[in-house]
Amino acid sequence: MWMYLGLLAALFLGLHNLCKKHAVQGNEVFPVLFGTIFSGFLFLLPLYFGSLFYEEQLINMQLYIAEIPWKTHGFIVIKSAIMASSWILAYQALKHLPITIVTPIRSAGPFFTFIGAILIYQEKPNFLQWIGFFLIIFSVLLYSRIGKKEGINFKRNKW
Repeated sequence: MWMYLGLLAALFLGLHNLCKKHAVQGNEVFPVLFGTIFSGFLFLLPLYFGSLFYEEQLINMQLYIAEIPWKTHGFIVIKSAIMASSWILAYQALKHLPITIVTPIRSAGPFFTFIGAILIYQEKPNFLQWIGFFLIIFSVLLYSRIGKKEGINFKRNKW
């Protein structure tokens, strides 16, 4: 069952990337990104107001948005700045490169999570995690070969 759900998730992720590619074609990245973020804000706004006025009902539905201290807000702002810079770069790459290159490289994100876990948290990966790490590196090398066939030189193309 999980395999079918994984394939379904991959299908929707691919459709999501196609929609993003279509949105940035002929448009500036910042208005498209603003529209994306604003639509997410509008989606969550009823839950926020519902949490203020209908607390019990939203707790029962597990949709309650709890109050958090200002210190936590500071951490959220820092993470938001990191995510916003990541999204800006990803949308710029998506606008200027073929989707067949951008999407697989973007999916190599766990590589950086892996490196961060080792360097920051001194985690010690097991054998299977190391195999996954080297599979990611091997896949990125294969993507660079595909990119060369599409006329993209990763050394000279800033995107």
